[in-house]
Amino acid sequence: YQDAPGVTLDAGDLLVVLTDGVTEAADAQGGLFGADRVLDVVRSHLHLPAQVIVKALYAATRAFSGGGQQTDDVTVLVVKALSDSVVDGRSGAS
Repeated sequence: YQDAPGVTLDAGDLLVVLTDGVTEAADAQGGLFGADRVLDVVRSHLHLPAQVIVKALYAATRAFSGGGQQTDDVTVLVVKALSDSVVDGRSGAS
């Protein structure tokens, strides 16, 4: 892997990383959950802790798919900056 430039997160910023199993969760008609629904869920939970946002995204994808069989992984990572910070690809957070 090559080193990547650091990412600056200001207080209140949110970083959401997810697998395609979230956006590609399908309903009974084959419609996909999609990025717009992800953003809707995240925006409606911005004021809540990161853990709650993860749980809300998981619940929303399961509800959208009607609780049917999950065919892909649903992985979500949410990082919420509580104070100004810099994440450096080589050495972690400082």
